[in-house]
Amino acid sequence: MTAPTVLISGAGLGGLFLAILLERANIPYHIYEKAPHVVPLGASIGINANIFPAFDQLGLMEEIERIGRPCTSIDLFDENLKPIGEFDLSCYKTRAGYSTQIFHRPDLYNLLLSRIPAEKISFNKKIVSYEQDKDGVTIHTSDNETFHGDILVGADGCYSTIRKIMQERLAKTNQLSLSDKRGLRATHACVIGTTKPLDPEKYPIMKDGSAYFSNVVGHAKAHTWMLMTLHDNRMCYLIEEQLDSETMNDVTALRGKWLTPEAKEKMIKETYNLPIRHALHNGLAAHQDDQRTLGDLIENTDPEMVSTILLEEQLLETWHDGRTVLIGDACHKMNPSTGQGAVNAFQDAVVLVNCLYDVSGDEGPLSVEKITEAFKDYRDQRYSQAKFQLENANMIARVMNGQTWSDKILRVIITNTPHWIAEKMVMSKAGYRPQINFLPRIPDPPTLNVVQQKPSKRYTEMRV
Repeated sequence: MTAPTVLISGAGLGGLFLAILLERANIPYHIYEKAPHVVPLGASIGINANIFPAFDQLGLMEEIERIGRPCTSIDLFDENLKPIGEFDLSCYKTRAGYSTQIFHRPDLYNLLLSRIPAEKISFNKKIVSYEQDKDGVTIHTSDNETFHGDILVGADGCYSTIRKIMQERLAKTNQLSLSDKRGLRATHACVIGTTKPLDPEKYPIMKDGSAYFSNVVGHAKAHTWMLMTLHDNRMCYLIEEQLDSETMNDVTALRGKWLTPEAKEKMIKETYNLPIRHALHNGLAAHQDDQRTLGDLIENTDPEMVSTILLEEQLLETWHDGRTVLIGDACHKMNPSTGQGAVNAFQDAVVLVNCLYDVSGDEGPLSVEKITEAFKDYRDQRYSQAKFQLENANMIARVMNGQTWSDKILRVIITNTPHWIAEKMVMSKAGYRPQINFLPRIPDPPTLNVVQQKPSKRYTEMRV
């Protein structure tokens, strides 16, 4: 059977990783990105053992470790910089085989982009509509061009155009679920930024080869603030404000209120003098006289590396229709508190390409029925894990950033959980780590209870 031609909408992290996998599977593809060029937000991103085996299979781990910093814990403080707990991540390396790595998002993006042949990605190509039938799928772009393929993948984020069109089609035939009609909700508004390289003599924490990750929870203040050290002596900061429960479902209004230059300047002004000495030195007690604040980091940041965002969340019930399928934030937008947003997009890509690889090996034409079978298999393998990770991210966000009484009670419970129980909980999440079925498998650590994945019938038969 001739392999299907895959049209990918979106050149974000998930779309690029999907393309890398399709390249290795010898499945034709092309990426269409609406922006003239993608400029990832000036933020950090965490990746862990839930996806590193797949990166290892692709031969990317050496580069990953070069541009990342290993993170062994997340330290929690109250607004007076009194320690209130930590999330110990050191067990990832010893039991799951890989340390959690913290990256400057553009560094990870550029690594993935470098693996895509230039002729297989088109920027400034905004998809405005598509149609599909028994013969294929056709996309139309805003510059009046038309492209044809067998499969369309919406990897275009939580405001996905492909999802919007797909849902409009489903709604016309009463196939759109009530939960999918509700749309996104936002829990926090944030200012995020990444500094220029800092002088390690002035910022001694940079001399530590690992990533220092801290989170300060406001009490009298409305804000929480996170700080993370990155490769090349940069520091990422994220300032969050919890949104009112009565308004968090109106994302359109929230975007109009928060995603403006005025809103960004207002939040920066309100948080400019928040203390950061806890994140500048190896050891807090000896440096009580350090009066530096978030303002020092903001002044060391290029303006284009500071952004205002909303932290949205949503889990769709319907991930595919006909020849069209969604991955990543387009079908499950998560709070970034657990670093699982990009990880789950990568996992989607692995499982989807595994399914496409298998049906591409069947005899006969690649019918809509075969494609639907592959998409259903993909969704069945991924939905429960995505749901679990979305709910877990919401819970951890409440612990790290929540300001309500119930959030504060939850924070006390979680931060006082015995270490052995906390480690057991962490490792139970690390066991889900889908690998690429058509490449040699990375051995599972004997110290980890790995969730078994569906094997590839095609690859197994080829190896016999």
